[in-house]
Amino acid sequence: MENKPHPLISLIPLVTGNERIAELFNQHFVKCGNLFDSIAPPKPPTNTPPPSPSSAAPCHSFCLQEVSENDVLEVLSKLDPNKPAGLDGLDPFFFKVAAPIIAEAISHLCNLSIQTAVLPSAWKAASVQPLFKGGNHADPNCYRPISILPCIAKVLE
Repeated sequence: MENKPHPLISLIPLVTGNERIAELFNQHFVKCGNLFDSIAPPKPPTNTPPPSPSSAAPCHSFCLQEVSENDVLEVLSKLDPNKPAGLDGLDPFFFKVAAPIIAEAISHLCNLSIQTAVLPSAWKAASVQPLFKGGNHADPNCYRPISILPCIAKVLE
């Protein structure tokens, strides 16, 4: 797969330069998000008081179960080693090969996250990449954004 971005059309002229192309993709994907927001159902105002307990639907709480070392081993064994690394720089190939050695530590980290209800910010950081859908390589509308997450976040999912 070629890593170099293709030149893009930006209402003519053709745009080149990696930084400028990245900026155009960013602007395009932001516009797509804004368009989605404009057609999505409106959110309730934030100053609306919560419903009274008598009128509220029954609340069914849920608990996340802790993960075992075997759970982690199973997830790690299914990682696609050809996928890119997340922002942490650790690629799925590393996790897959090292699974028997790191599964216990990763299960411990995942369980700490579940017990404390805290997800480390590094596990939430994603790299947004344009994925070509087909058509004209120079047209930003022929791409969709994908988020490349750290592998450890995929394990916790």
